[in-house]
Amino acid sequence: MPELQNTDGEHLRFSKIFFRIKQREGLEEKLSFVKNFYFDEHNKMWVWFKKENKRIKMYSNTTLGIFTIKDGYLIAETNSIQRDLKLKNKLTKGFRQYLSYEKTDVKDVASIPRPSKEDMKDGRGDVG
Repeated sequence: MPELQNTDGEHLRFSKIFFRIKQREGLEEKLSFVKNFYFDEHNKMWVWFKKENKRIKMYSNTTLGIFTIKDGYLIAETNSIQRDLKLKNKLTKGFRQYLSYEKTDVKDVASIPRPSKEDMKDGRGDVG
């Protein structure tokens, strides 16, 4: 299988990073003022992005990760170990008053089940 990469050339590795919310009051406001975070009102999530892409010049922005607040947790998702570590570090250092790191769940591309031949034939080849 060829190695799959994100737009920065990093090996794909899907991560969910869980932070327990210690203090909800003021958290959302503080997140909204962080450079390169914006709140997507339609999807009710924050998007972590960077301007431009050095590898693919036609991209004006690159989404680095997303995060939501649910059931007392901030749950962040990235698609590489490099982005995982960078976002975990950013949230751990800058939001100590609000968040406490709990765990990271990781899924490698090779571990994602492939659709069956029947699913592909029936048009149900979506995985996830």
